[in-house]
Amino acid sequence: MAILSKNTIPLVIKKNLKYPNPYGWNKNLENKNVFERCHIIAYSLFARFADKKNIFIGTNFLNTSVMAKIERRVRNYIMENNVKVLYKVTIRYKGVDQIPTGILIEAESLDDDFNVCEFCYNVQKGVKFNYKDGTIIEDTRINSIRKAKNLLNKKSNLNIIKKTKEQTKDYIIDRKKLQFHLKNANCKKIDNIGLKFLNETTATRTELLKVDLTSCNCCNEN
Repeated sequence: MAILSKNTIPLVIKKNLKYPNPYGWNKNLENKNVFERCHIIAYSLFARFADKKNIFIGTNFLNTSVMAKIERRVRNYIMENNVKVLYKVTIRYKGVDQIPTGILIEAESLDDDFNVCEFCYNVQKGVKFNYKDGTIIEDTRINSIRKAKNLLNKKSNLNIIKKTKEQTKDYIIDRKKLQFHLKNANCKKIDNIGLKFLNETTATRTELLKVDLTSCNCCNEN
């Protein structure tokens, strides 16, 4: 618990703070990109270096996405309105678990009606873990990465298929002879087509053959 004001908020946010291991921390929690040494009351609100009593085991999601959002809201309100705020964070454990199920953040202005009361669950997206010791039960983040890679591969294959599909071209159709010519082939036969029998179209060769048109032998149509 702390009383926050402009005087408790640091003028410069210190980076790369050294964090002591909180109670319950063990090697099992290292290097999983899941668990962090989290401030109970943020340095950005109270400008105190990392005291072991002010550190708990939290997930990266809880720390950087959930708590940080609330802390910014409280900090901004204090700075904009120059008020004092009574700030309280309660860590909630279940039984003998080493890792809390979540935290309750409460804040109430001593000068106006600003207040916050939010319970924040100690979870990590894509990961299920044992709160007793932090062992990972399921980590679907790897599967998500694989799915993303497979999706990219499928898209690449589709692009290849599209590129290898028959291309459309511009054609001149002689409706009298039911024959088609490449428009830009400089075929002399095109000049002999009467205007009332001349059509222009953009299509594939296969599409024209399907409507019983024949290809001109002089147009170098492959």
